Amino acid sequence: MKTDHDTRPTGDSWLSVMTTAAVVGLLFSGLGLAVNALRADGIELVAKRDYEILVPCPEPLGEVFPMEPQQIGQEGALVIDAREPEEFSIWHWADASNIPFDFLDPV
Repeated sequence: MKTDHDTRPTGDSWLSVMTTAAVVGLLFSGLGLAVNALRADGIELVAKRDYEILVPCPEPLGEVFPMEPQQIGQEGALVIDAREPEEFSIWHWADASNIPFDFLDPV
């Protein structure tokens, strides 16, 4: 049923919407690039060096293996408690460090 106030877009209006969106996108992209070029500390468009990739692992030199209970407290042992601070505050190993582990928020 067609009414006097039918607001469904026609084929021509879709083309107009898409053209307008493309023009606005290009204008704002150009504005962003211009502002970035004027800044002294602007972001490089092409990286001049490799980015450092952060891996949520406390041992950057190799594989990390779980310790046996009798190894805890020995010289050179590093105990990391990856639980949330609330759980850590209830009980933790005396020399343990609390570094909460979250896949979405790397340490």
